[in-house]
Amino acid sequence: MSFAARWVRWPAESQNSIWSVRNDWTFNNVPPSVHSCKRKFMEEMNIVCLHRARSSLAPAMMEWLSSL
Repeated sequence: MSFAARWVRWPAESQNSIWSVRNDWTFNNVPPSVHSCKRKFMEEMNIVCLHRARSSLAPAMMEWLSSL
């Protein structure tokens, strides 16, 4: 089983970045793009890795994040 499949919060974090980009488009007139969604996702995941992840999973999560 892959690392991403073992991590349960993956869908929730990706949805946050999608909604954030959509809200920027709706309320701030910022055009949506895949790059902005990926950037927001990586920012959120970095925070999760640093503050919410189990210490045993954090290094693998950071390595996975840096490979994106």
